[in-house]
Amino acid sequence: MKSTIMTGIADGDGIMNRGPLCSYLTEPFPECYCKQLSSANIPKIIRFCAGDFKLCGVYLNHGADNIL
Repeated sequence: MKSTIMTGIADGDGIMNRGPLCSYLTEPFPECYCKQLSSANIPKIIRFCAGDFKLCGVYLNHGADNIL
């Protein structure tokens, strides 16, 4: 059975679709925001890992162009 990653975030009323997830979310680099979970990184995880990953400094530093 293939696992599925949701492409949205909870908005209180359900799930709000944010678009494709960062391709590194399942195997993040040590410096990825999702790997360093803290209250300071939660907004970055929501913004970059679950939507604007092509604007993320970590993503850009690794020259990535893959999406899930």
